[in-house]
Amino acid sequence: RPNCKTHLARGPSQREDGHMKDEIGKAEIGKDAAQQAVDAGARLVLEVTGAVVGTIRQITGAIGTFGTELFEIGDAARRANRESSQE
Repeated sequence: RPNCKTHLARGPSQREDGHMKDEIGKAEIGKDAAQQAVDAGARLVLEVTGAVVGTIRQITGAIGTFGTELFEIGDAARRANRESSQE
């Protein structure tokens, strides 16, 4: 068993240091992959949400336009009835 004080003072051996770098490299790659996956998922949710909101806005706009047309048709029919009853 190496002398602990001597081993610590000189740092890890080249073999140990290379192994630690490999482990850190693998951990960093894993972290980056997870980060990119979460980012891609968040962008997907944002895109889908935007599409859904846009579609809902178009639908409510169409319904609003239809409602306005119904009011205008009803108003025109009332005016026509009044005008025809005055003749």
